[in-house]
Formats: sequence, structure tokens, C-alpha cells
Amino acid sequence: MNISKLALIALLGSALMAFGCSDDETGTGGSAGTGGSAGSGGSAGSGGSAGAGGSAGELCVEASAQCANGDIDPTDTSPCDLRVPPTEDGCTGDESLENPASCTPAENPITVAITQLEIDGDCNAGVDLDSCDGNTCVLGGLAPGEGVGGVDNALAGLAPVLAGVGGNLGGVNDAFYAGLCAGDIVIGFTIDANTDENCANVDILDADGGVERSIVMNFSDTACLSGTVGVIPLNVAGIAGQMNNAVLRATVSNGGLSNGSLGATVGGATAAAIADLIIDNGGVLVAEVFDINEDVSGDTAGACDALSMTLTVGGATETPQ
Repeated sequence: MNISKLALIALLGSALMAFGCSDDETGTGGSAGTGGSAGSGGSAGSGGSAGAGGSAGELCVEASAQCANGDIDPTDTSPCDLRVPPTEDGCTGDESLENPASCTPAENPITVAITQLEIDGDCNAGVDLDSCDGNTCVLGGLAPGEGVGGVDNALAGLAPVLAGVGGNLGGVNDAFYAGLCAGDIVIGFTIDANTDENCANVDILDADGGVERSIVMNFSDTACLSGTVGVIPLNVAGIAGQMNNAVLRATVSNGGLSNGSLGATVGGATAAAIADLIIDNGGVLVAEVFDINEDVSGDTAGACDALSMTLTVGGATETPQ
């Protein structure tokens, strides 16, 4: 359900009154040293050195505010019948997200097309993308707090804020589903797992099924694929955008990819397109929900420029032609 721009502005005003402005400040420049006085019959003393300038901002500031969850409407599956991912779940949530340096090809690849893409509604579920249990930038006025342990899933944390004015994140899931049906959202992987070395060679496919780039990921004894994916194209409601800093944990089987958790950031046009799905003209105010920097760097003196999220993903194995 969409809400009006005027309603959102009113909500924003009340949020800013409730939470106040950020108290992060830049450092103050040091004062110049005092010049030395001339000694009796001697040469003048040397001038004192200038004080050091203050820092632009800390990399991470601890924050006590925590996110809260809200209801998300069921996804509208009427546009088509997408292939259902398998149900296997071999991930524990603590698998490494640091990619191995290399992996010997096993020459037994499977190709998976993503057929499930939806918001993980638990704002405490996901990954600490910016390695900070707190804030790494100045949050927007409507941005929720972080999840437990620094988890970055601000998109889910917006649910209770939107509920107060009749909005719902279900519109985003509807757009994801419709995009997968129409072929506007195309995400695919070829996965060649080497169980002896606990690794996998993964090709990230483009919309035509060609290899866009290749990476090496971890592959556990319980068939959990994990690691850093990086950039993933994401077409939202006709806007060609992308997810950045993407990390993935998902179970691989002969049937495809299941029970996957994908953490990522979105900024700019992609974030604005998502905002427009839940709020009329929401794109013009999207900066008010930013909670992280798009390059996940820390500078607590600067405004955040991206939105964090965790998506549940799954996919079915492509049928050979």
C-alpha cells in the first residue's frame, strides 16, 4: 500500500522531533604554538609547531538504538507460477564470507536461476556489512537502528515505521516477484563445487546467460555455499540498478539453491525505486532512510548514502535444453 508524500513528510517531522539531530561533529583544529623568546645575547627561540587538526569523523560509533520488526503483507503471486526452490538447509549462519584464493575445477557444474527474492522481515537477520556494531555515518531521519550484533538490515526495520502511516514493505516483494516473472530481474549462477577442497568456482551470469564474471566461494561439508559476491544487477520496477557489497550464504543441491540469505546495500536510483514502491514519491525522500555508506566505509561526520537489506533467495536448477 502506498502512502502520500504529505503523510510521509509529517511522519518525518515527528521522527526528527523524537530522535533529534546527530551529535557527530568534526574535530577542531589545533592552535598554533607560541614563538620562543630571544635568549640573552643569543639567537631568537624557534617558533612552536602548529597543533594537529581534528579528525573528520570516527569510523564507528557505538549505538544503543536497536531495530524493531513489523508485519509484511503476503506476496502477490498472481503474475505467474515461478519454479519453487528446493528445501535443503545446510547453512548455520557462521560460514566464512571471505572468498578462497583458488579452487580446483570439479567439472560438475549446475546452473541455477533465482526464482525467489524477498525481504527477510527479521531486522536482526543478516550480516554486519560495515563491521561496526553501531553507526558508520549520520543516519537519515527515518533510518532504524541496527540489528543485534551490528546486523545491517534497515529495509526490514522500516516495517513498523511504515505501519504507522498505512504503508507496507509487501509492495517491494510484489515488485520482485513480478520482475522475476516478466524476466526483468534475471539473476543466475553456475556453481562447480569441489567437495574435497571445500570450495566452489562460481560464474555470475548476465541476463543472456553469459558469464559476466567468475569468483571462488566457500563450500561446506553440508553443501553451504558462502562468500562475497559483490555487485548483482537488480532491475526494480523498470529502473536498472544494482545491489552492492553482496554477501551470500545458501544451500546447494541438485535441485538448485535454497534457504539463501543475501546481504547487500543499495543506493541512488535503486534505493529510490524501492522507496517509490511503498510510498508515493518516496524516492525524493529516500535519503531519510539511509543507514550505511555505499562503499561500507566509516565516516561518522558524513551523511549515509545507502540502504542496507537482507533478502531471502532461492533458485531452481536450469533444465538442460
